[in-house]
Amino acid sequence: MRKFYAFITVIVVLSLLVTACGSRRPGQVLIQLGPRISDVDVPDPTVNFGNEQFTFSVTTTGPTVVAWEWDFGGGANPNTSTAQAPTVTLLNTSYTDNASYTGTVTVTDADGRSDEMDFDYEVGPLQNSAPEFVGDIGFAVAANVATVTFEITDAEDDDVTITLALTAPDGVGISDTEIAATSADYGPFEVTVTNSNFEEAAVTVDITLDDGSLQATDSVSGNIPGITPENSNSILAIPSATNVSVGDTFTVTVYVYDLTNAAAYFNSIFLTYGDGLSPVGGSWNLGAVGGGTWDKDGAYWEAFPDPVLPVGDALFLTVEEGAVVVGCSAQGAGPTGTAVGAGGPLFNFQMTADTAGEWDLAFQTADTYYTEPDGSTQHSFDDEVGATITVS
Repeated sequence: MRKFYAFITVIVVLSLLVTACGSRRPGQVLIQLGPRISDVDVPDPTVNFGNEQFTFSVTTTGPTVVAWEWDFGGGANPNTSTAQAPTVTLLNTSYTDNASYTGTVTVTDADGRSDEMDFDYEVGPLQNSAPEFVGDIGFAVAANVATVTFEITDAEDDDVTITLALTAPDGVGISDTEIAATSADYGPFEVTVTNSNFEEAAVTVDITLDDGSLQATDSVSGNIPGITPENSNSILAIPSATNVSVGDTFTVTVYVYDLTNAAAYFNSIFLTYGDGLSPVGGSWNLGAVGGGTWDKDGAYWEAFPDPVLPVGDALFLTVEEGAVVVGCSAQGAGPTGTAVGAGGPLFNFQMTADTAGEWDLAFQTADTYYTEPDGSTQHSFDDEVGATITVS
């Protein structure tokens, strides 16, 4: 739509008849009454997108323009300007669709004569960039634990969900599977991978960054040594993570390590834990990590009720505050099972970190024993190992 104020071009053809001085040829007189807008340069939605800058300009004819008034119809920030060619930030809240606006520009010359033009324009969708990793992902090994470190960034300061997926043998655990990152904290982040096996484990951690519309993925791989107890003839309680956050769950695997004599069964194996930790009912799994609650998937796989302290349905029994008990047989049902060798996983279960602090996870030594195939009882565990769980 065009509005004409004082701008009129009138062509007057005057035929002058001069009788005293002779005749003159008639001529054309061009009368310019004000500036006129001929064009407005507007964004191209295929190349000009939301949150990007664009410079509007106007082309005029006629007298020199000395003043400009722009109104961008809500499609720019700032929305008004008095500059000749204002540079503004284009607005669009969509990542998929163009945004349409109608703006107005008014030009005025030194004599106060003006012209106004409405102009329609579109702004392309927001062009979100994917989050990125900053530098390489670190993989540092100490004993049977690998520390994975990484840092991220996002050009739009988006919230980023970080998902970690572990590829590793059973018995290897990761401290975090999801991290919520914001522009106030893009890292560095630190995640631990614990090998609770005796053998070295090859692991891969895939890390996916998701800002809600775009993703980025990277991974890191390495080998983590197995656990190496100081002494043979030991019982070990190995957590999948020793540094966790309140509300996290982690797996505890109980092993026998390098027994002096092959064992038929273990009875009254007591675990104690600090007040800031609690076992997850129904999470017991016999033998190695993996499989269902009652799957017989380890060298020592048959659980049975203790003659004195029966095991409940969830395989947990509080015999005193912060203690659990379980009996495990080698190969066969009941205390007369066949000997299976000198070591292996007894059982595993999950614990929840309830309260911040440092909490011990250990055995109640006096009541831990195993029976040899001939029925004789042994109490000779040289090193009953637990761990300290740090909860933040």
